[in-house]
Amino acid sequence: MEFLVLALIAYEVIHNNLHERKESRRQPIVEAVSKLMDKGMRIKSAVPDPQLTTDYRVIRKWMDDALAWTDETNSVLARNSPRASSAFLLITDADSMERIIFVAGRTIVLTGDVRECYQRLVVQLQNLRRIMEIPAAYF
Repeated sequence: MEFLVLALIAYEVIHNNLHERKESRRQPIVEAVSKLMDKGMRIKSAVPDPQLTTDYRVIRKWMDDALAWTDETNSVLARNSPRASSAFLLITDADSMERIIFVAGRTIVLTGDVRECYQRLVVQLQNLRRIMEIPAAYF
């Protein structure tokens, strides 16, 4: 009987140590992903209004920033978890998104390339949020 008690205690100690080790390894990844989430939210809120912006370079720069964020975020995720990378890149139901959005007190009608890029950005931010909500499933 004493042996069983000692075995149970040893199991609990080992299990707790492994869990703490996983958590400490996961924490820097979660912090990096959190920073990327903030960066993506800033890019989202800076979406140019295609009806008001006559300089296509402004629109192109925003779209390039959004694509660069996607690449940077996916790179971090792929280095740490192929499953997280796949979940992040999965685009579903983007077409059902409204064409009219409200950003920083402005109403914007999204069209063309800006709409497509914005939709992808929003879906990937949602995917990233889900990954951050349950990091143990991915990292």
